[in-house]
Amino acid sequence: MKRPGRWIASRNYEVTQYTGGQADPPPVDRPRIERRARRLATLAQRDPLTGLYHRGFFEAQCSEHRQLYDRRGDLAVLLIDVDGLGQVNAAHGWARGDALLRGVADVLTRDLGVAGVACRMDEDEFLVIRPMQDKTSAIIWAHGLCDQIRRTGFGAGPEAVRGTVSIGLAYSPARAFGPPVIEQARRGLRAAQLRGDRSCPWELGAFLELIEPCAQTPGTDAETHWRGVLKQLRPLCGPAQWQHLDAHGRDVGRLGARIAEQLDLGFDERACIRLAGYCHDLGVLLVPEDLLAKPTALSTAEQRLLARHDEDGAEMVSMLGFDERVADLVRHHHTAYASIQSDDRLGPFEQLGACILAVSDALSKMVTPRTYSPRRSYSAAIRELQRCSGRQFDPRVVQAVPAALLAEAPWSRPATVATEEACP
Repeated sequence: MKRPGRWIASRNYEVTQYTGGQADPPPVDRPRIERRARRLATLAQRDPLTGLYHRGFFEAQCSEHRQLYDRRGDLAVLLIDVDGLGQVNAAHGWARGDALLRGVADVLTRDLGVAGVACRMDEDEFLVIRPMQDKTSAIIWAHGLCDQIRRTGFGAGPEAVRGTVSIGLAYSPARAFGPPVIEQARRGLRAAQLRGDRSCPWELGAFLELIEPCAQTPGTDAETHWRGVLKQLRPLCGPAQWQHLDAHGRDVGRLGARIAEQLDLGFDERACIRLAGYCHDLGVLLVPEDLLAKPTALSTAEQRLLARHDEDGAEMVSMLGFDERVADLVRHHHTAYASIQSDDRLGPFEQLGACILAVSDALSKMVTPRTYSPRRSYSAAIRELQRCSGRQFDPRVVQAVPAALLAEAPWSRPATVATEEACP
C-alpha cells in the first residue's frame, strides 16, 4: 500500500514527494539492474584488460577448494612472464603494452579448452592450468606457445608490436595441485628468464639452485666435483633419467678414454673426453621420463624435444664451471661425422673428441637393453658401427674400438668375456 509523504526518484533522478492523489511511482527496470549485477560479478572475477581471472579471485577459489579446473588426471601448470613489458610501455606507450598483454592472453586461451584455466597473476605475469595426457605433451605445448607468441604481431596495422615470453613449467596430478606446484613453476620461470625467451621445466630451476652449494672447491678435480653434483641430482631423476646419468655416463666416459688412448691422445685430452662422457647426457634431466622410456616410435615433435638435450646439456655443463671443451663435446656428441668435419667452429681436438663420444655412446646403447630396443652382442654392435663408418661415425674411431675393449672391459665385465665379444 502506498503511503502519502514518501519520497521517490524518477528515471531522470528527480526526487519528488509522493502524495495519495498522484500517479504510481515508475516501475523498476529489472533487466538493467540484472545487467549491472552481472557486470559487477564479472569485474569481481575477471581482469578487465585481458578477460582472464584475476589473482585474488583465483586464490580465493583455490583456498575454498572450488572446482575451477578439472580435478581428474594430471595438470600442466605454466607460469608465464611477458619479457620487457616495461620497455615496450616506455618506448611505444601504454596502448601498445596493453595490446601486447591482450594478444598474449588470446594466444594462451586459444587452445586452453573448456577444462583449462588462465588468470593474470601480476602486471606482466600469467598462470595457465591445463589438463594434459603426459608431461611430454605439456612441454611441447609450452615450446609451441613461445614460438607462436614470438612470431605474432599484436595490435593493428603498423602499430603492431611483437613480444616474447618466458615460461616455467610444472606437472602434477590434479589432486595434488596447490601452492607448492605453482612454486615449482616459478623455479622453472626463473631459469627461463636467465636463459631468455625460453620455456623451461622446473627441474632446470632446481638444477640452478644446486650449482652454488655444489660449487667446485679449489684443489678438487672435475670428476670428484661431478660425482658430488650427481649425488645431489638423484632426487630429481626418474629411473630412465638416472640410468642415462649414472651407469650409461660411466660406460661412455670409460670407453671414450680408452679409445682416446688407442688414438695416442695425451693425458689432458683423455681426461677431458672421460669427463664429457660422464656428463654427456646431463640434458636428459629436462626430458620427460615417459619420453625416455617410450617403447614405440617417436613423433616428429617428440624427436625434436629429445634432440634438444645436447644443447641443454652443454649449457648445464658450462653452468657447472667445467672446461668449455667439455661443453663442446657434449653439444656435438650426436652430430654426424660428415657434419663435424665441415664445422669450422670446432678445433681438431673437439672434432675428434665428439666423434669418440658418438661411437662410445652408440656402442653403450646397443649392448644395453632398452625399452625400445633389445640388447645386442658386442660383435653385432661393432658390425653396426662399421656399417655406419664414414657417414655417421669417424672410421678412425670405429677401428680403435676392438683394441679399446681388449684393453679394459668398461662395463665392469670380466675381461675374457669382453674380449670374446669384442672380436667380430
